[in-house]
Amino acid sequence: MLRVTICLTLLLLCAAAHEDLQTGRGGPNMQLEFDMEKEGITPYPFKPFSKSYVQRALSDGVDWTTDPRGVVTAVKNQGPHGYCGTFGRIDNAEGQYALHSGQPARNLSVEQLVDCVGWSHNQMPSILGLPGAKTPGLMSWEDYPYNISKYPDTNPPVPGNPCKFDPAKVVPQYSSRITNMTGPAGSDEDQAAAFIHHNGPTSCGVNANVFAHHDGEWFVRPENCSKVSGGIDHSVSCVGFGVDRVKGPYWKIKNSWGSKWGDQGFIKLARGVHCGGVGTAHGSLPTYGDASKYYEQEEQVLV
Repeated sequence: MLRVTICLTLLLLCAAAHEDLQTGRGGPNMQLEFDMEKEGITPYPFKPFSKSYVQRALSDGVDWTTDPRGVVTAVKNQGPHGYCGTFGRIDNAEGQYALHSGQPARNLSVEQLVDCVGWSHNQMPSILGLPGAKTPGLMSWEDYPYNISKYPDTNPPVPGNPCKFDPAKVVPQYSSRITNMTGPAGSDEDQAAAFIHHNGPTSCGVNANVFAHHDGEWFVRPENCSKVSGGIDHSVSCVGFGVDRVKGPYWKIKNSWGSKWGDQGFIKLARGVHCGGVGTAHGSLPTYGDASKYYEQEEQVLV
């Protein structure tokens, strides 16, 4: 009953959000979609990072878009659909595949999950390649491209978009070493930054109305964050963080509204003030190998 309630709620909310067809988003209860990732799966629990690691991470900063392994793939465009959660989960899968599979980075298929699993159904079993999943493993974006045309958001069977999953075309070594999933927990932005510093980009929730308050460099300063109220309604990817000498600490955000939006598809939001709700909800990364290595092994944990 809970799953049915969540799915129906998401369908209604995302349909309402499509009044602006240029920039789809998930809807005012985006938190439900983040919560649904854990449905039927016991993730490896978040382990807080030590004070010393957090301080080092914040001092170093990180920008995963510059990693030569292609951890952050090209900016995509979700078009008129409320599939931002799927784009965020695919970003997570792409980053971990580039870092840990031993294969070249790939653009992975959003459309596969929309057509075969459902945009408001739990996609994590397919992303993790679990036996019994509707589509265990992911095909490439090129082999299963995204349909950006306008049509009603619905779950399978999607009229005009039949499931075309081909297990023979799952990208090489996709799920052979995936063991579980894990991600930041709670609302501590410093801990989330430490996790991203240690592991790579992670999807995060945001109230997309905050984007309208950017300056000429597509940076939303702390004083402008308070101009937006309400919960998160959109999923993006936190691909880095740092400190601007004039504007202060920031998150670097990859959006899914195309490369002509923002700074070539990216925007910076003030960090440490939950700007637009960033830091209150994060997605889960597929873990490769020993999931405990996604956290510190020996240092004392910050309490």
